[in-house]
Amino acid sequence: MEPIRVVVHGALGKLGREVVNGLCLDPEAQLVGAVDLKATGGHLSLPDESGTVPISADLRDILSKCQADVLADFTIANESSLEDLQKETERIIARIKDGKID
Repeated sequence: MEPIRVVVHGALGKLGREVVNGLCLDPEAQLVGAVDLKATGGHLSLPDESGTVPISADLRDILSKCQADVLADFTIANESSLEDLQKETERIIARIKDGKID
């Protein structure tokens, strides 16, 4: 079985950093991207030193680049992030219906 591809929204916050750390330790998951309003660079170095993943303050940009199976959101909700979450949820549901995600 292929690892679950995950994007972490709020990756530079306290909980987001813990999620990133946990994903790096989980063989059944793969961190493929990160989003945070404080993001300044194009890539986030992984804590296990296995490489980097794209990071941006723009959720739509990361979601379009990374083709994640899951979006783990650890942010304070606002209207724009809720709209993005709804669109991504609809995309994931469509992938499940098409049999692309178990």
